[in-house]
Amino acid sequence: MEVRVAHVGIEITSRCNMACAMCSHPVMKRAKMDMPWERFERVVSDIAANGHELRGMQMMGEPLLAVKYCEAVGHLRDNGVPVTNAFYTNAELLTPKLVEKMAFFGWFDVHKATKKIWLGVDTMNPKEYARLRGGDFDKVVHNIENFCRCVKHYSLPGLAIQRMQTKWNPDEPIEAFERFGVPVVTRRVGRHAYKDRDLCVIPFSNDRRAKCREQWGTIYIGSHGGATSCCIDAEFEHEIGNVDDMTIAEIDIARAAQQIAFKRKDYSGLSLCQRCTGMEPAGI
Repeated sequence: MEVRVAHVGIEITSRCNMACAMCSHPVMKRAKMDMPWERFERVVSDIAANGHELRGMQMMGEPLLAVKYCEAVGHLRDNGVPVTNAFYTNAELLTPKLVEKMAFFGWFDVHKATKKIWLGVDTMNPKEYARLRGGDFDKVVHNIENFCRCVKHYSLPGLAIQRMQTKWNPDEPIEAFERFGVPVVTRRVGRHAYKDRDLCVIPFSNDRRAKCREQWGTIYIGSHGGATSCCIDAEFEHEIGNVDDMTIAEIDIARAAQQIAFKRKDYSGLSLCQRCTGMEPAGI
């Protein structure tokens, strides 16, 4: 069988240290767990042997919370597998001590070409931060300041501070985020299937599913081994296979078939799509 080259995301953990108001994670019923090491090794071996692209090591969880996160980074380094697309963190765990450990295991080598290395402080208003994220605002700011200061000698073209616009802070000035000395990326909370968690700045009135990132073709492998092609499919309703008994190439065949139905606007077998009108406002 001809090997299909796929874009892959690995959910190194589905656990998180925060309960963000706009996120599906706090209401997620799926087991919250680290990916077993044997499963992680098997997925990385498949990626390395068949030329698949690893786009990131997260989906629903906070990657730094994984017990063996640094060891996982070292395993990617040893197998010549870079992270190409994204690394997101809420930065509460991004302590100076952990940054030193990440560097030791080769984090900066693995992420040197990553397009998005986004540190999610989201708002510089402590009261809004408590309502939006619920973490330790002062600790997060300190960690981000330290990280940005310590990594200046590394080439990290994707490094940026994430500024999140929600209906709670739509007009927060971007200047407040410039204290970190790195680019600021503004994102808007997108509407998703859990309507009670929508904090959109601009309410959705039109069907934007045709522009959904579903069509980008990434396979997200959950910590439990299941795979989906939708980055907000927290419960893996659209599961297209499992890496415990399928190769990534085989899963990608199932993803392509699902994508054909999606492009035809046939959502009959896509329960999440039936409840969703698209990810984010156009241009964001």
